[in-house]
Amino acid sequence: MKNFAATTRLDPREVRAMTLEPLASRYPPAARSVANVRAGKVYSMHTDGSLSATTARYCPRCLAGDGSDIQNAHGGPWQILWRLPVVFACPLHEVFLEHLCPHYHKPVNSSSRAQLFPRPAASEVHPAHCRSSTDQDIPTSRPGAPCGARLAHHPLHHHRPGPALLALQHKILRLLRPGGPKQPAQQYFTELILLAGLS
Repeated sequence: MKNFAATTRLDPREVRAMTLEPLASRYPPAARSVANVRAGKVYSMHTDGSLSATTARYCPRCLAGDGSDIQNAHGGPWQILWRLPVVFACPLHEVFLEHLCPHYHKPVNSSSRAQLFPRPAASEVHPAHCRSSTDQDIPTSRPGAPCGARLAHHPLHHHRPGPALLALQHKILRLLRPGGPKQPAQQYFTELILLAGLS
């Protein structure tokens, strides 16, 4: 982390905030991942479904930006919490998170490799556009060109989360937020993951 901070000229606290490490004290799968990384083990997002969704999810309205110059140019920021399976809706815009490309209707930003962010070197693709391959179902040695469809669009879901689901999402986000009691959050997510495993 120190080398990355030095290379990017970021404060180590800024680098830490870009990872799941701040969630380790309250979300048990993040704690396991941090412990594995510190032990020198290679982590794959596909090995623990309770830590990270296998495809990117997003709020199209968040990605549209807030009207500032930088967000008009680059789109709104991707939220690291969107990667967690327990985060399923955007309470700000009261919509379910999307996971499909609005053009190809396939999982957005999917990759055959275990990457958090597919095709990171594809600098020609706008940050708020789909990076999935247009021919990802064709077995080739090299991935196809990125899709490039705009993700800031009208939500694909015609139904919206009701008051009970929004209240649940607010509760989960409060438990993930730093500053609150750690033990109730750890216990809540442990029980939630166990219950999900029984279904």
